[in-house]
Amino acid sequence: MRAFGSNSSGICANLGLICEEILTEASFGPNDRTFAWNLLHDGRVNPEWADYWYRQYGKPISPAGLRNSLINYHNDLREKPSSYAELGRRGGNSVRINMHDAPAENDSLVHVLDLWSPGARQIWNHARVMEMPILAEAADLGLDRPSPPPIITNALESGTVNGQRAIMTSFFRAFEDYFASHPVPRLNPYWVARWDPWRKCVNGSAADWCESVGLSKKRTQTPTWMAVVRYPVRRASRLFCPTQLEAGWYGRHFPTPPECRCHHGGRVVEGRPSVFSDPSRFALQEYIHEAIPLYLSDWLAAGFPVRPTTGLVGREELLERDRSAHWGTLTREFPDTGKWMADANGKNVSASKSVPGSPSPAPEAIPAPSGPFAGWWRRLTSWAGRILGNPRS
Repeated sequence: MRAFGSNSSGICANLGLICEEILTEASFGPNDRTFAWNLLHDGRVNPEWADYWYRQYGKPISPAGLRNSLINYHNDLREKPSSYAELGRRGGNSVRINMHDAPAENDSLVHVLDLWSPGARQIWNHARVMEMPILAEAADLGLDRPSPPPIITNALESGTVNGQRAIMTSFFRAFEDYFASHPVPRLNPYWVARWDPWRKCVNGSAADWCESVGLSKKRTQTPTWMAVVRYPVRRASRLFCPTQLEAGWYGRHFPTPPECRCHHGGRVVEGRPSVFSDPSRFALQEYIHEAIPLYLSDWLAAGFPVRPTTGLVGREELLERDRSAHWGTLTREFPDTGKWMADANGKNVSASKSVPGSPSPAPEAIPAPSGPFAGWWRRLTSWAGRILGNPRS
């Protein structure tokens, strides 16, 4: 089987088998299938990084095992700063700033921040523990709630920067203090875009901000309170062009075309028909970087008040529509897109024939049988994955 845009010889051949199972079994949904389709085609994951990642994160042999491997990798990105060094050294997707058409150190980045993400909850709780204004009044924030408690949302209800300044001052003071008191902050990487092109294509709604950077918010997360922060490239320790491994089990990501130079970043799957139907537009460039402190001045520099989403964002039933539109946008910018991914969603092309070349046998993997035993083999490997999966889940 093929993975990461080429023949997956050696132990990584198992990833191709896992993707084949996800793509063919009816129990998997659109997000699962598009995730698997991406993994087959993401050529930004080079052979050295793929081999290291596979060995380091559990050698998965089933969808359940692969999900655990991704969880373990993301745990390391949060808890082990050395993970970024490995990503840079082996992954080869570090961005060299100040090159022609690359982000320059004085250019601005934009990050769309969910104020009740797992990381943001840590910041709010730190503000409460440190007895910062407004939050000091709360005995408990209820961190398992699907949305922020009234003590936070009531302070945001004004919908104006001036009206929200007191609560956001406490939030960002806590942000700064949290980093000072936690050598390892345990926050996810930041997904960012370049400020100028992003600002030209958004309006003032939280849903618009989310759709513009490829976010998805479920019904249980509605309303989601969103903030926009703006800061210079030089504050990010280093930028990376993201791959499916950094995106996790998320089909609203899309592999970066092989022709795209690394310093031009990845490409956001746009969720707004008014934008992706415009033939004059190219997809927005995106990058990731290690979590850094954010400040009140970053929020004020963006110029937007905190706003809530009022409906579902990045709906799964629209995922294949949005990916098809994104595929079309990519073909305008990169005419060879159809050569490395013949279909946006893997619905019309066999996974085993989707990447040019012939597969190589996997010397460290038991070869999967074909014919009438194929279904039995998939069920057996799935069962084995559930039994042997990494306990860090």
